[in-house]
Amino acid sequence: GSTYYVATNGLNSNSGTNAQPFLTITYAYSQVAAGDVIIVKPGVYNDYTPYAGLNFNKNGTSANPITIKSQYKWQAIIDGEDATDHIECITLSGNYHIIEGFDLRGAFECGLWVKGTATGNHILKNNIHHCGTIGDPQSSAGQTGLLSDENTSGTKYYGNYIHDNGRFSLNSNLDHGMYLTGDNETVVNNIVTHNCAYGIHIAGYSTVSNLKVYNNVFAWNGRSGAMVWMDMNGVDFRNNIFYKNAELGLLCYDAHGTGVVIDYNLWYGNPQGTINMTWAGSDVSYTSGNNL
Repeated sequence: GSTYYVATNGLNSNSGTNAQPFLTITYAYSQVAAGDVIIVKPGVYNDYTPYAGLNFNKNGTSANPITIKSQYKWQAIIDGEDATDHIECITLSGNYHIIEGFDLRGAFECGLWVKGTATGNHILKNNIHHCGTIGDPQSSAGQTGLLSDENTSGTKYYGNYIHDNGRFSLNSNLDHGMYLTGDNETVVNNIVTHNCAYGIHIAGYSTVSNLKVYNNVFAWNGRSGAMVWMDMNGVDFRNNIFYKNAELGLLCYDAHGTGVVIDYNLWYGNPQGTINMTWAGSDVSYTSGNNL
């Protein structure tokens, strides 16, 4: 595919080359098809579609994804500026994208929302922080770093740093680092820390199936490191570190179903203990072993 460049000193009337970059990520995305790449040069970017942020709604393919990446890790900053109609930094409703290396900050509610029936997207090596810290104090909707809808599938979250998200002034129990409800998701090598409530909240509105949570750090979050809620069919926690979260390492709350595995994790300094699998009527079937 083609490669396009974006820079804060570019022009959307340019050709989009390295020497003649576009000005906005929005315009660059309007030019792409499956297999194309957008490289965003260092700087602060705040172009957005009201109530959608950067709206990535096209479709790549498994063999030819659409790639949007920061030229240098975390040096391209997507700033929501806490604007009331800049709800997300990125809304991702298309299939097969790679979103890599950005600093996402200041979204009014959510740093990145994997939406609708989006399939096969990869969220890699981003710094997602201080999203939803303003938010609407009257809203019962959660504020999060990363959010996936229940009909999404196959999203991979690898190597992200997700921190300081949520309405701390309210001590909100609704605001988390990650709020995942899709199927066949993989959460690997992320650091999820200092978020208002749970580090990762897994919600089975439509039964969550085949979720893998491997090799992550959940630390200093305002409730527990992880929460499992509602209907599950296969959630696998392996090789994670749960450190000094304000309550438990892992909590099941009104959770039902089968196939929860808790294996080879390290727990330290969570004052209410490592796991509670029976809270609020939880009867999810699980196995636990080889934890330290």
